[in-house]
Amino acid sequence: MTLVALAPCLCAGSVLADPIGDDRLQPGLYPAAPTSFVPTDEGERPFEIDWSLGLRGTQISSSDGNSFSAHLRPELDLRSLGNLVDTHINAHVELARGSDPQITPTTAALSVTAGSPLNENTRVQGQAGLKFDRELLGTPGFDPQIIRPADITTGHIDAGMAHRFGQFNLRLNGQIERVAYGATERRDTGTTDNSDQNRWSAEGTLRLGYQITPIVEVFGEGQLGRHWFDQAGKSSGEFADAYTRSVKMGVSGSWQERITAHAAVGIGQYIFTAATQPEVTARLYEAGVTWKPDPTLSVTGLLARNIEPTGADSAGSVRVIDSAKLSASYQVTSALALRTSSELAQSRVENSGETEDRRSAGLGADYGLNTRTKLSADYNYAHRTNSATGTFDSHQLSVGVTLKR
Repeated sequence: MTLVALAPCLCAGSVLADPIGDDRLQPGLYPAAPTSFVPTDEGERPFEIDWSLGLRGTQISSSDGNSFSAHLRPELDLRSLGNLVDTHINAHVELARGSDPQITPTTAALSVTAGSPLNENTRVQGQAGLKFDRELLGTPGFDPQIIRPADITTGHIDAGMAHRFGQFNLRLNGQIERVAYGATERRDTGTTDNSDQNRWSAEGTLRLGYQITPIVEVFGEGQLGRHWFDQAGKSSGEFADAYTRSVKMGVSGSWQERITAHAAVGIGQYIFTAATQPEVTARLYEAGVTWKPDPTLSVTGLLARNIEPTGADSAGSVRVIDSAKLSASYQVTSALALRTSSELAQSRVENSGETEDRRSAGLGADYGLNTRTKLSADYNYAHRTNSATGTFDSHQLSVGVTLKR
């Protein structure tokens, strides 16, 4: 998914370029949003319909050798901006062919989001989604001992409410999630049954902020969560069921939408219900800033520490991750856009001794032939040092075309 996010060489339309006028050099005019509603005898359609089709080729040079993969990604997007309820439906799938000649579905997802203002001070929103993921062999950072990665299926339902009263801002969010893992085929140990990682999760978050000035807000946030696992862990013989809880205090600000920033510190706990599993406590922090001096330039930085379950093919209890991310995009002309991103991350798996360092950097460019056709090119570098699997480096070059409605 990181590959897709950093190299969105997707989407749709005619290959023949439209005539280009003088407005091509004016920032912010390209890519222009296509006309969404199609008039009918009865008026406008209830949904704004957009679709895209992306084709991308990727050459990878890594510690494991060289490889090439081809990716096809169709996507459908439906939006409705109603008087009472705003609805957004998105469906996409990505098919890839890499070192394995068989065509592999690497991701497929369907999400439905709906939101509605109850009054001028209150808004509610909900989302439901279903997603399938399978990592492609030869992907940068992929464990070379894995012959067939685990299929990961995730479903979730979220609901939230935001309410403003006086100088106070209240937000309440809840989520229910189901995660299921398939088996992993490995060269060194054979088949790894990951069913002990299948789980249900529930989480609730309460955030209360006080608007000191029209620009600055101070806030406090509390979170409670619960994980239920289907089976006992293979190594421990006990269920990894656990409670999570965290408390954060922070400050946020927004200056004329040109600079938005936030910072928060707190503490988080991962408490296992089994008495033999030690409690994991970590100091949490998060700080982020986005700078948009004009519509053509955007720069975002983020620092964070998170606690999360280990996922498939891991013997530890939980993973603690420290990460730093920086990204930027620049609309050079109405046709040409540049972007870059980089990330540093360190993680440790509690109760296993496994540690990992990651770093990555990427550059990309999009060039619009017309309002329906976009060419993209991306270069990405990734490095990983894992205490269990060793060091891995990769260089990746992607070129693609996107056709869209």
